[in-house]
Parts: sequence; C-alpha cells; structure tokens
Amino acid sequence: MIDEPYKSVHLAALRIAKDSYCILSYDSNLRLALWPSDEAAWDGIMSIWELADVIKISEEEITFLTGGDDPYDDDDDVVLNKLFHPHIKLLIVTEGSEGCRYYTKV
Repeated sequence: MIDEPYKSVHLAALRIAKDSYCILSYDSNLRLALWPSDEAAWDGIMSIWELADVIKISEEEITFLTGGDDPYDDDDDVVLNKLFHPHIKLLIVTEGSEGCRYYTKV
C-alpha cells in the first residue's frame, strides 16, 4: 500500500470485493520507516479504513491515527469518536500481553 502501482491495484481490488458484498478485514501493521512521511502513512491506512468491515489495530496505531491521543482513554471516546465509523462491523484493539478490546455497531 506504499508504492504505485501496487497501491492503486490493491484499492481497486478491495473496491471490487466490497461491491461484491465481501467482508473485508484489515490490519494496518504500521511500519512508519517504510513510508515516505507520516502523512502518507496516515492517508494510506485511512484509504483502506473506509472500505474495511473488520479492522485490527494496536494501541500504538491508535496514538498515530488520532494525532497523539491516549489509547487508554477510560471512556473509549478516542476510539469511538475518532476511529469508529458506521460501516465498521468490528474494530479490534490489541493490547499486547493484556489481550484486546473490541467495538461493534451494537
């Protein structure tokens, strides 16, 4: 998802799958050193985020994607207000040795 033409081909394939009613899952597996800039990484991740039904992210990725917000916010406002949107069926946040937490529409 970093370089063209791979990025465009990948997004086109995801859109075809989405249009065919496939359930799409996504794990950003963020590696900032591979991206030309933080902004390019954010844009690349969010371009898929808008298509995915199931998303798995880490606490570190929450901090990156929200511009530095605390992923441990007790009332989950950071995740729910900034990262969760209507078409996501399941958002999983991994917490290392502590397991994970998850969010659904219901």
